[in-house]
Amino acid sequence: TFKYKPDKFRVVERRMRATDPALHRVISNVKNGVPTVFDITLLLMKMPYFRGFNGLLMSQLVGKMDILKLQEGYESTLLKEQDVYILVGGYLQLSNPGHNQTIYMNAGDVFGTAFIGENTQGWRLDVDQNSFALRFNINDMFNVLTNQRLMAQRLMQSIREGLSEKKLQ
Repeated sequence: TFKYKPDKFRVVERRMRATDPALHRVISNVKNGVPTVFDITLLLMKMPYFRGFNGLLMSQLVGKMDILKLQEGYESTLLKEQDVYILVGGYLQLSNPGHNQTIYMNAGDVFGTAFIGENTQGWRLDVDQNSFALRFNINDMFNVLTNQRLMAQRLMQSIREGLSEKKLQ
């Protein structure tokens, strides 16, 4: 209704705003171009890393994620070893100048210091183009997948393999 009959939508929105503030936040996010949990869930379920995940597990995992808007020129060190990033749009680089390594990340790639290997010190994140990423704590993922041990192991392994394929020595 938001897209097809905006006048009718505004009438319902005003009425619902008073009774359900959470709905108002969702509507504001949609108006501002922020994807919903449903949109992100569908997007991630198409990725090979999450093959075999059902919608309930994915939506629970997405509920633990933060959406990051990374501006071109943004630079940061990956300080939190427990954070996992999923690049949704754009591209960026992970680099370790001390070890002369650079990994180029594209939309759909998953990364984090937990997957880099033994040497997690000195890695930087450099954004070359405005990008969107999702961030979640690896412990939250394991909490969601408590009863899905094999799926969690398979996910971790496929992320490690994907990242090691991208490494440039």
